[in-house]
Amino acid sequence: MDSAKVNDWMQVIGIFALVASLIFVGLQMQQDRRIAELATYQERAIASAEISFQFVSSGFFAAANSKTLWGNSLPEINVDGWAEPLDANEAIWATREVAATLFMYDNSLYQYENGFLPEEHWQRTRNTLKAFMRLPLGSWVITQILDQQRSSFRGVLIEIQSEIDAE
Repeated sequence: MDSAKVNDWMQVIGIFALVASLIFVGLQMQQDRRIAELATYQERAIASAEISFQFVSSGFFAAANSKTLWGNSLPEINVDGWAEPLDANEAIWATREVAATLFMYDNSLYQYENGFLPEEHWQRTRNTLKAFMRLPLGSWVITQILDQQRSSFRGVLIEIQSEIDAE
């Protein structure tokens, strides 16, 4: 082989190496971006959980849960009048707690959508969310803040509510 052919082959190999390295860099950048998004979302979920734990220790939240879930042991509690009415502080604390809880469910969906949670985990989480939505306080707050949810999570909430209504 003469030096011109060797030079041509080296250029072809160099071009393929350059293209391969650019593809690798592009994939790495895409993966880094997804990891950064998920890390940010996870940090938000951690902050939400911390807020949630603060709510649980609140007397207002405890009173709201007691009134809406247990009240006078009524089998059904309507939206207009719980087993016992909530005062303003109890309603605020209860709404914030449910919103924080929803964010944690939304975080699980987001992680699942991005391939970081297996189908089995998401289905267990979805079943827990459905049970949560059956609670009077959970279902009431969800209707109040549904439009504030991420579109894919809002779709899951609407789907679950339809399932509950059909039962």
